[in-house]
Amino acid sequence: MSDRVLFVADQLADAPRGGAVKHPGGAELTDAAALAACPFSVETRRFDQLDPAGLSRFDIIVLGNSERATPAVLDALAQTERVVSFEHDVRICRWRGNFPAAREPLHALAQRCICPHRGLGRLYRRLRGVVYLTERQRRVFEQNPYFVSPPSEVLGSSLFDAASLERLEGLSRSGAPRHGALYLWAPHAIKGTATAREYCRLHGLDARAIRNVPPAEVHALMGGAETFVYLPIGLEPAGRMPVEARLAGCNVVVNSSVGVSGEAWWRGDRARALEQLSGAPRRFWQLVEALMARPPSPVVAPRPRGSRGVEALVALARRASGVVPQLPVSRAIRTRALEGEHFARW
Repeated sequence: MSDRVLFVADQLADAPRGGAVKHPGGAELTDAAALAACPFSVETRRFDQLDPAGLSRFDIIVLGNSERATPAVLDALAQTERVVSFEHDVRICRWRGNFPAAREPLHALAQRCICPHRGLGRLYRRLRGVVYLTERQRRVFEQNPYFVSPPSEVLGSSLFDAASLERLEGLSRSGAPRHGALYLWAPHAIKGTATAREYCRLHGLDARAIRNVPPAEVHALMGGAETFVYLPIGLEPAGRMPVEARLAGCNVVVNSSVGVSGEAWWRGDRARALEQLSGAPRRFWQLVEALMARPPSPVVAPRPRGSRGVEALVALARRASGVVPQLPVSRAIRTRALEGEHFARW
C-alpha cells in the first residue's frame, strides 16, 4: 500500500465545541489515536471541506462518522472503490443506533435497526471493507434485513493514545485513597445517566456525575473513585469510559449494551487488557491494509426474504411517528439496563 491516505469525518478531536457538550467525544478521541498511529502520510478532511474532485489523489480513504456527508459526496466516495468504513455507531440507521430515542416502535421497542439505508446502499456495496469496534456492534449491522456486509474486521475496543494509557496506569499504581462511585452525565438518555444514578441509589453508593470535564480530568476523577457505573439503555458500540475506569483502578459495573463487555479480553487479566489496548491503534491500520489487499468485488444486494412485510411495517411506523409523540423509554428497557454486571479492577 502506498502512503496516500485520506481520513474523512464530520469532525475531529480538535474541533471547537459548544452547547451541552464541551469536549471531544469517544469517536473523535478514537480517530485521533488512529491518526497518531498511522504509519503512512495521512491527510484529514471534514466533510464540509471535502472536494470530491480531489479524491483521485488518494490510494485509500478511511471514512469516519458521516452524518454531514451529502448524497453527491457519498456517491463520489463509492465510485473510488478505495474506501474502508470505520464504524463508530450504526451509520445505516436513521437514528444512528440511538434506538431509545426513535419515534418508531420497531426501533424503540425491539432495540434493532431495520432501515433500508438506500442513501448508503451503493457506498456499502462498493466498500473495500468495514472495521467495527466490537462484535456486539457488528451484530446490529448484520441483523438489519437490508444489510449485506462487505468484508469486515473487528478491533475489539476503542482506540487509546499511548499518553492516556500511561496516565491511567499511573493512577492505578498510585495507592491514592478511593471513595464512592462515578457515573457519566450525558444529554442523551441512551447513555444511561438516569439508570446509573438509580443503580447507585439502590446499592447505597455515594455517587457523583462526570460532567463536561476534559479527558485528563476524567482520568483524575477515576483515580480517586472506588466504582464506575455505566448502564446505557441502548447500544454502546464499544464503551470507552468503562475501559478507562478499570485501567485507572476502579471496579466497573456495565450491562450487556456495552460492546466491550462481550469481548474476551475484557474478562481477562490486566496484562491481556494492556496488550489489546496498546496494540489496537497499530492493529487498526493492519486491518485496513488487509481489507485493501482484497480485490474490489461489488456486491449486488439481494432483496431479503420477507422484505415486503418489513417495508410495510416500516412505512406504517414512519407514518405513525409523525403524529405520535416520542415513546418514553419503557420500564422493561430500564429494568434490563439496571441489570449490570460487576467487574473487579484489573
